[in-house]
Amino acid sequence: MRKHLLPHVLIISFVFFLTSTIQAIMKNIIGKLNKNTKLQTQKITKQTAVWFNNLLASDFHHSFEKWVGKFIDDTPTIYGKAIDKNYILTHIGSWKHRLLDGSHTPHQMWEKVKETIPDDSRLEEIKAYFLEMVKDLQTPAGLPIYTASKEGFDKTAKYLNDTYGIPSSWLYDIQTINLAELLGSLVSIFAIFFNWNKKDKEIFGDIASSLMLSGLIGGNPLVIIASLVTIARAYTLNNKKFTNSFRTGIKKGGIGTGVFIFTVYTISGPVWIGLVTGLVISIITRKYFGKISLKQISDWFIKNLKKCIA
Repeated sequence: MRKHLLPHVLIISFVFFLTSTIQAIMKNIIGKLNKNTKLQTQKITKQTAVWFNNLLASDFHHSFEKWVGKFIDDTPTIYGKAIDKNYILTHIGSWKHRLLDGSHTPHQMWEKVKETIPDDSRLEEIKAYFLEMVKDLQTPAGLPIYTASKEGFDKTAKYLNDTYGIPSSWLYDIQTINLAELLGSLVSIFAIFFNWNKKDKEIFGDIASSLMLSGLIGGNPLVIIASLVTIARAYTLNNKKFTNSFRTGIKKGGIGTGVFIFTVYTISGPVWIGLVTGLVISIITRKYFGKISLKQISDWFIKNLKKCIA
């Protein structure tokens, strides 16, 4: 049992080490910036995180994932074939096999690489391991966070589709991470760290709701975690309670992101038309958010809905 848990403990320790290192670097960088530069940096990182993840939650992600999928030659190697052996033998899950075949989590991939060639060097194994990991990460299918059972996946996918109309591809996506989503997570982490000690709670609310909504729609588990961290930070900074400004930020970010993604998916034609239209409408919505009455919009919608029914 201890031997089985060791790789997971090492991965968790590495994540904590990496996070602490990034935070220390960010604090050092922020501390050396003058006030105006710091404010501009905070604004830029926040906007980059919000809009980049909004794009990944829209139809744009298909084109972007294809583009980043060409960075490394994906010609199969002996190590790659060993990792895919379970799928080759069983054809479990079709394109979703990485989540189901028990060979594609970081720990499982390492074990498969070590078993491939008995007399290769550790350096060769490490090189092959990271190469195969990046090759899989750059594809839209990405890599799983853990291995799921096919029976459990199919049952959950059927329930979500029958009850809420959610496709099985979303269920797969929310349990995996690819290179595009990893980039979205990294820019989110930078935005959170640059605004870590900011007194304006509305910004925390804006970042949190924007990341949460884009992460849920786009199926990015790391961005959802980043959103939860932002919410927890705002809660801690304000003596363990949520202020009105934080709630305003939540509404502003959620509505702005929601309007953008809804517009992109609604408008037919080339993707760029939906992106530009969604961007314009979202910017206007964010700018005049304080003048928008959600109650008036709701009343207007209900009034006109009744007229249509009548």
